[in-house]
Amino acid sequence: LPRPPPAEAALASAPLAIQQLTRDEIDALLAKARSDGGKLLPSGVRVVDLVVGDGPRPSKGARVWVAFKVWANGFDAGQVADLSFLDGKPYDYALGAPTDRIPAGVDEGIAGMREGGWRRMVVPAALAYGEAGLRKTGRAPGGFSNKSEKAGFAVKPGQDVFFDIRLVDGGSG
Repeated sequence: LPRPPPAEAALASAPLAIQQLTRDEIDALLAKARSDGGKLLPSGVRVVDLVVGDGPRPSKGARVWVAFKVWANGFDAGQVADLSFLDGKPYDYALGAPTDRIPAGVDEGIAGMREGGWRRMVVPAALAYGEAGLRKTGRAPGGFSNKSEKAGFAVKPGQDVFFDIRLVDGGSG
């Protein structure tokens, strides 16, 4: 039997180590995600797993570290509303305790992930930034605030958001 191209082989094998993926393999995963309806959670959050991960699945209250990007107009569409990569380290928080950067719908979507996983989420406005929206700050593209009245909106009030999440550490250290 002929051997599949590397990108198709990566999609067929599990688990994948995100750090070892080639650009072609990443492109193949993103293309697959565009056509995959994923799973709709009872709250209305839609999740699509690009990489499942092979590490531990954190429990509620566990300290987790995530790398993320947020868009207001679709995945990879327009300016990034917020991203953790500019922080120089993954963002950490306690699973089950949403923050201003990891809203309730995203926290719910992270629950059930395995360490090393990569998931995309479409989060309804009510479970994201709600009627407050997410305001821009001077720090681009990751600057955000729910408090500044002078800045424009990175995510408008009542707008759904698109999160790209990588669970870097699910509590394994």
